[in-house]
Amino acid sequence: MGGLTSIVFTSGDWLTKTRPDDELYRLHEFPLALSATTAAQVIDDTAATYSGRWSTSYHSGASYDYTSHSSATAGASATFSFTGDLVAWVGTRNSTHGYARVSVDGGPAVLVHTYASTREPQQVLYKRSGLAPGTHTITITVTSQKDPAAPKTFQDVDAFIVGAS
Repeated sequence: MGGLTSIVFTSGDWLTKTRPDDELYRLHEFPLALSATTAAQVIDDTAATYSGRWSTSYHSGASYDYTSHSSATAGASATFSFTGDLVAWVGTRNSTHGYARVSVDGGPAVLVHTYASTREPQQVLYKRSGLAPGTHTITITVTSQKDPAAPKTFQDVDAFIVGAS
């Protein structure tokens, strides 16, 4: 995104909710980017609100900030509010994944196919830009639809990219 970049190390992650099996003084590293503009920022999946049955994965090296949420329960949803005119849902394409319905601000839902024959983490699965400036909400809902080759209907949420397009 331009600007100066570095990594900040700390012995405490004071913004994240308590994680099971996490030690109080575990070393954490956070990327740091200094820029004159705030074109876009990555927000971890823990900032969303989840309804229905979701599982949380901690300490996953293939996920942003080492966390992700996943569900194969039709109707389970993830809701995330943000400020800006763009939003992107970051997750995984995989052989066990199906279709999700994604809507912004309660508008018409778009069907998003997240199946892939091999695992592809940290993919932009959905992106919407050109929203009116202000606060918006994206909702991701697990469906019972799947690819014929997929044995399940999983969806996962790894992160969101928000900001100005």
